Amino acid sequence: MAKMTWDPVVGALITSGTAVLVAIFVTKSFTRATKRTEFFLDFTKRYHAVLVEKHKLDRKFKEAPPKSPAEIELEKADAHQIYFQMFGLIYDEFYAYQNDFLDPEAFEIWMIWQMYDATEGKFQIGGVSYQEGWEAWFANRAVKLHSATPFVQQMRVCSSPESLRSIIRTYRRGRGIKKWVRWR
Repeated sequence: MAKMTWDPVVGALITSGTAVLVAIFVTKSFTRATKRTEFFLDFTKRYHAVLVEKHKLDRKFKEAPPKSPAEIELEKADAHQIYFQMFGLIYDEFYAYQNDFLDPEAFEIWMIWQMYDATEGKFQIGGVSYQEGWEAWFANRAVKLHSATPFVQQMRVCSSPESLRSIIRTYRRGRGIKKWVRWR
């Protein structure tokens, strides 16, 4: 009787196992890259939509400033609604960043823009300052309980891009060895 050798069986198992692992890795990487691109494009579209609404309201405010208390309150409500869209977008970006669906560099750049808008005191929508818009947003109880709120609170008072980058990195969720390698 011939002696059975296991070398061909072991070799076949190793080869097929390696092929399956490579296929899973490639598929997962491709899917993540596609999702990242989709999130980036969606966030960009949403931000531009906020800027378009801001421009329309600012233009309306300059061309025909509100005169009566009722008109002033309507203008403020419109401005707050645009701020709510913008802050909602920031919260969505934060969530995507934490879950690795948004490139860290893109998130940092976007948050630096927000930091400048929040701290320079020049950004307004329809005569409503960034601070007033934030206070109206923050008055919502659900916002106070949201996991992104502490980050946005820190971002709003940050003094430099370097310190903001440091804060951003503290909110990055773990991805095992990938996180350790990425931020070292």
